[in-house]
Amino acid sequence: SNEYEQERVSDVGIVLDGRRRVNEFGHGRSIFEDSVLAAVAVSSALLSEGNRVGVFIYGKRLKWTSPGYGKRQRERIMQDLALAQIGETENFDSLIIPRMLFPPKSQLILISPLRTGDLSVLAQLRVMGYQLMVISPDPVSFEARGLGDRPAVKLAARIARLEREVLLRSLRRAGIHVVNWDVALPFDQEARAALSRPS
Repeated sequence: SNEYEQERVSDVGIVLDGRRRVNEFGHGRSIFEDSVLAAVAVSSALLSEGNRVGVFIYGKRLKWTSPGYGKRQRERIMQDLALAQIGETENFDSLIIPRMLFPPKSQLILISPLRTGDLSVLAQLRVMGYQLMVISPDPVSFEARGLGDRPAVKLAARIARLEREVLLRSLRRAGIHVVNWDVALPFDQEARAALSRPS
């Protein structure tokens, strides 16, 4: 049992995507708060299991919370997540994982609604040797709920879902574990299932 627990303890970097373009929708609606809540839940669960956890907020400002253990680390992460804000950056061109903090084979968890152009950057992280999981609040379901039941909306949502499914399948083919989360459902169940699966 102790050997099994030691095998599970690892360095984990959580990347929170705060890009405005993927988080904000019409009428001032934003999915970003759901991503922040997911980051809170995931970091808390991993720290409770004894993992060394760090957080990178990719938003209004780029902010690394260096990896650490325990209650003090949880407080640092919670403070940084509480201050997280959406930024204007449109792509992941400046997404650099510091190897001194997270050498290849570390576990990275990206929390992001995603866009098609993200595939190449994420696939590159896998090529570099990182174990990568993406927890993706579903922007299609989120936006569709705010637009009503008109036939044109239903058709647009169907097309967007098909495009998203192509992206998610491409990520999975690249060896990336993907959790597609409808934010209308409680995240704790999704997190428990996702984090209990082997990377």
